[in-house]
Amino acid sequence: MRRIVIRCLGLAGLCTGLIALPSFAQERDSGKSDVPSRDVVRSDSPLEEVDAVIAQTGLDTVADWRNTPPGLAEATFVSHAGAVEPISVVITLDLRDHAGVDALLAAQHDPTSPQYHQWITPEEFQSRFGPLPEDLQAARNHLAAHGFTNITQPTSTMIAGEGDVRRAEQAFQVRINNHIYNGRSVFSNDRDPILPPGLANKVAHVGGLDNLAIMYPKHGPPIKADPRYLYTGNGQNYYLPRDNQVAYGEKAGYFDLGKKGIPGAELAVASSFNIQLSDVNDQLTRQGGAGAGYNLLTSATSGAHTVSTTCVPNTGSGTGCSFVNGVNHESLETNWDVSVSCSVANDNHIGVYLAQTQLVSAFGVVYQYLADRSSTIKVVTHSWGLCLTNMPAGNVTADDNAFAQAAAGGQAWFVATGDSGANDCGSGANSVDYPAASPYVTGAGGSEQNSLASGTFGADGWMAGYPANGETACTNGGGGQATTGPTEPRPSWQTGTGVPAGTKRLVPDISMHYGVCGTDTYSKQYIVMIGGSLFTVAGTSGDAPQWAGYWAVGNQVVGQNLGQAGPTVFRILRNEGGTSYANSFHDVTTGSNGGFSATVGYDQATGVGTPKFNGLYSDLALLFAPPSPCTTDADCNDSNACTTDTCNIGTGTCSHAAVNCDDANACTTDGCDAASGCTHTAVTCSDGNSCTTDACNPATGCTFTWPACGLNDGCCGPTCTSGNDPNCCGATGAACTTNSQCCSNRCRQGTHTCR
Repeated sequence: MRRIVIRCLGLAGLCTGLIALPSFAQERDSGKSDVPSRDVVRSDSPLEEVDAVIAQTGLDTVADWRNTPPGLAEATFVSHAGAVEPISVVITLDLRDHAGVDALLAAQHDPTSPQYHQWITPEEFQSRFGPLPEDLQAARNHLAAHGFTNITQPTSTMIAGEGDVRRAEQAFQVRINNHIYNGRSVFSNDRDPILPPGLANKVAHVGGLDNLAIMYPKHGPPIKADPRYLYTGNGQNYYLPRDNQVAYGEKAGYFDLGKKGIPGAELAVASSFNIQLSDVNDQLTRQGGAGAGYNLLTSATSGAHTVSTTCVPNTGSGTGCSFVNGVNHESLETNWDVSVSCSVANDNHIGVYLAQTQLVSAFGVVYQYLADRSSTIKVVTHSWGLCLTNMPAGNVTADDNAFAQAAAGGQAWFVATGDSGANDCGSGANSVDYPAASPYVTGAGGSEQNSLASGTFGADGWMAGYPANGETACTNGGGGQATTGPTEPRPSWQTGTGVPAGTKRLVPDISMHYGVCGTDTYSKQYIVMIGGSLFTVAGTSGDAPQWAGYWAVGNQVVGQNLGQAGPTVFRILRNEGGTSYANSFHDVTTGSNGGFSATVGYDQATGVGTPKFNGLYSDLALLFAPPSPCTTDADCNDSNACTTDTCNIGTGTCSHAAVNCDDANACTTDGCDAASGCTHTAVTCSDGNSCTTDACNPATGCTFTWPACGLNDGCCGPTCTSGNDPNCCGATGAACTTNSQCCSNRCRQGTHTCR
């Protein structure tokens, strides 16, 4: 995994020596997992005014922000950041109803629900679940009150502002210090932010207070290839999407028949560092160009086989929106993503959305920016990530909110699972990559076709069919589940043959040919051009954009938006709705990724397997087929006694309104049984006191009546702690209602006085 050095906004100072690093335990209720305590690095010149304000009452620390970067404990302290150094922050407001969001997503993939495949607009999502306007305004006001300027709202959930270190420290009650971390000069807050009551519990994350955590592209090191490379059948050929289209059964039956994505529909690439269009078009030319159906891309904001780039605002001030071909070939990732996705979905418009820096918080803005456009962008590919354990947990919450909104809008994300096998963190323990591990995206892993098998490539140098010896799990393909640090819950749809017991999110969901894995010698690399030079490359970076292209074609084949892929492919794994797992996927059952072996059905090395598009597209059509038009109410019978089923004869569509079981009787509990209909269970009215008469009034509910006290009738009432306690029982002539209120144990019936 290569490192990318980013500019530190002038906040890094010179190292003047090491100091002791005191530590304290910070409790963080992440809502997902326990987060270990972290060392807090203090300046040798403490900011007394900051610590004094922190000690004041009336300020709320939000435990589940987890806004202090995990890597801070390993960073070397250098100095306190300069007070006037510039700093930009982005406050991300949280969703109001997480449970409601998950319930909606479950219903959208439940064929028995009226909300099945009924995607909602970003505006409706925000109206139902997003931050309230007054909460967004409170975030604006907070930044303004502390002197921040250029305050904007870059996305539906974010408020951004520009200031300096002094203002940031005062606004969020932190200290910002300079450090050395993994060879980079960085800055970071030393503790979780603090915000005023009323705003604190509305915030998911505050971005911009550190630059420790950055994203990395999910491909291996590129190796320069022979520029004279041609497909001559001489054994020097490499993989391009055209080869996979043949191997996975898509080219002849779909691409060659014009199924190349809905013309002009947008497929988005979320990345950093811009493309060079001539590099992308070189790959399309190598696959045969327009004569073979691979039309070259032209720069335009819309239209079939066009491409545009957008530099997403509030993502920093680095070079990520430029074409960069430095020593690390920075733009290679975006070049590869665009070239392989447009090779498959050649009639789509490719929209490239770029973060200016590689900070996790910068990519978080890109995620929400794209989710806010789910009405028009239906497929997204993303091949950047970071070990989930190293992610600030507050970022995970904020990002997952964006991915959940995208999923509710029917926007399908395909994310590379990484290139370090089951050891994504490099620590030797099983660990996974983020955001592929989010339950709201589809994680694309790696397999390896035996492309050295006899007859695999034809005389023309192109793949001739699926390898006779099939595929094996890729040793480098990311997969597994998170067990420490920030973790992700397992989505309800992740069940089926091979899925192990547990509560944590599993990755990958699906796989595709990775390229040469590790020291394997029976497969071929991919080839990509950057800066006019050819390179061989491998990685799940190439799998995510290819899957995105195929899914965009699926939208065209099926005739409607397919939405998030994960819930649907697991339905096929379970053979639901008339589908066939065996006809839709190659079940990879050999090899491992170092932590998990490929097995029958699902496994944490290859997911549900690799596609057979000539069967998968047919199965998708089954699952997304519109219901037969109705002509009478009887056609709409859903066998549920709790709904009133009616047919709109004009449109031929059914509706299933919930039956109103309210009997207006406060003495019954109203419910509904799907088999028998409304139920009305009598309320039990009992106060546990044998002295009262318990009853129920249909208008008001339960009643508990004390009996009237008669002379010497021994009626019940409050009892004394001792027989002659003047504080407990009335003296002669005292008012009373029961015998027990009188020390003489006699209560006159007429005057209600003690005798």
